[in-house]
Amino acid sequence: MNIFLTFDYELYFGRRSGTYQNSILKPVEALLAILDRYDVKATFFVDAGYLCKLEEYADSSGDVASEYDAIKRNIQKLYREGHSVQLHIHPHWEDCSSQNGAWVMDTTRFRLATFSDEDVRSIVRRYKEQLTSVIEDTEHVFAYRAGGWCIQPFDKIKGALLENKVWLDSTLYLNGRSNSETHYYNFSGMPEKFRYHFEDDPLVECENGNFLEVPIASYKVTAFFFWRMVIAKKLGGDLHAAYGDGGAAGGGLFDKLRMLLTPTYSVVSVDGYKSSFLAEAFDHYCKQYSEGEFVAIGHPKAFSRYSLSKLDDFLACYTKQHTFNTFSSNYFSEVQN
Repeated sequence: MNIFLTFDYELYFGRRSGTYQNSILKPVEALLAILDRYDVKATFFVDAGYLCKLEEYADSSGDVASEYDAIKRNIQKLYREGHSVQLHIHPHWEDCSSQNGAWVMDTTRFRLATFSDEDVRSIVRRYKEQLTSVIEDTEHVFAYRAGGWCIQPFDKIKGALLENKVWLDSTLYLNGRSNSETHYYNFSGMPEKFRYHFEDDPLVECENGNFLEVPIASYKVTAFFFWRMVIAKKLGGDLHAAYGDGGAAGGGLFDKLRMLLTPTYSVVSVDGYKSSFLAEAFDHYCKQYSEGEFVAIGHPKAFSRYSLSKLDDFLACYTKQHTFNTFSSNYFSEVQN
């Protein structure tokens, strides 16, 4: 099995964005210490809107200039050391500002599809250009992950991705769904495959489609699991405390009740208490597929001492038996031929 560890490189989007030191740099360094121990490389989906906003305010704020420089150097280090750096878009940065040394988040337009066609084209172009300029490689970035999994309706963003030579998506996860003031997605009925082509709708396989979907692994969990997760967050102390010091943009009340009352599907994650089923989900996946891609997701801001120890255990167990890869155009060109 080919295992892909993918991480969304971003701040928080609630009332407190969190500091870049605690929400990004410190957890990324803790992660790299573990990955280096096993000589494993990962894929980082970088929130390029954040980079654009840093550049916008860098000339007028010394603090933002320092933040921009630190973040750029960190991303360049990731790229230089062989990790893949790909495109993550949270378009609400278009409406955010820096005030009194803090980011003021406006998540009214959280989904890319809520912008006009012209704005979508501009956002994708500018965000990719910003990311490629940081790593100084115009050919490296070809993969996309939608912010908050909000990729629907895809036909609103299809043309902009094609124009910018973005042809691989890794947003979907089997049976995933959410509906709140900020988030909306519904992946019910998507193909139960570890890789497939699509054209106008990522839920519909199209053999000759221009886009390749490589879904995030999905795992069915009980309501009891989410109760345990709540308890771990509240009573778990330093072991379960997140590295990040911000606040998430909250999900809808219905989604929260659904998770606490019925079995639901979750992404396979390295975040917090969800890391407790990482190995179990992978073993289940191996029984379902004899080969293919297993994609796990994580957010450095949501790492904890507990979750990183679970990742360490996972790598210790599986690096000798399976292959760890990054999102590279060479890899996906080879597996499709």
